[in-house]
Amino acid sequence: MGTTAEIINPIVLFDGECRLCNYAVNLIISEDSYGYYKFASLKADVARGYLAKEDIDPIKIDSLVLIKEDHVFIKSKAVFKILETFSLKWRWLLIFSYLPTSITDYFYDIIARNRYFWFGKSAKCEIPTSDYLRRFLD
Repeated sequence: MGTTAEIINPIVLFDGECRLCNYAVNLIISEDSYGYYKFASLKADVARGYLAKEDIDPIKIDSLVLIKEDHVFIKSKAVFKILETFSLKWRWLLIFSYLPTSITDYFYDIIARNRYFWFGKSAKCEIPTSDYLRRFLD
């Protein structure tokens, strides 16, 4: 596996057991008609490899992670970077990116802490169709 600087397509690392996270992945796929994003569960070996290179403990990470070019974005910064590539019906949410990261991450953390309670757990990653399997790295 190469360094994160060698990554051509951005990679979204997510909690495969989280229904909210699976919904987010499905939303990204629906907004990404060119197949720009690739995906991996945070528990996958490929995700652990990328996180280890960035000195991020894969056991302690409780966030969506975006690896894009030579940068790693977590929490609200990852969400905002992904939203930048969405259609206008979603990009209006970028107005919140002008708030300090401490504030947007505060709300991100509240959702992250309660995601299983509010949205439930999935036994497996809910991929919309088999056509999308090629976009998953694990």
